[in-house]
Amino acid sequence: MAEFYAALKSLWVVWLMGVFLAIAVWAYWPRNKDRLQAHARIPLDDDERLPGARLDVPTRNAKLQGR
Repeated sequence: MAEFYAALKSLWVVWLMGVFLAIAVWAYWPRNKDRLQAHARIPLDDDERLPGARLDVPTRNAKLQGR
């Protein structure tokens, strides 16, 4: 049983590297490009364009224009 745990301890690095590579391949896959770029723009979008956005909260553009 001790040999099993020793082998398991040495394989966690290989497992984590595999998980990292799988996530990197998924993120850079051409089919996901448009969706991930849209997600990246979410913090920069104006709140007025979003359905259900609260209108009493000042937006980033309102702060820049001095309103």
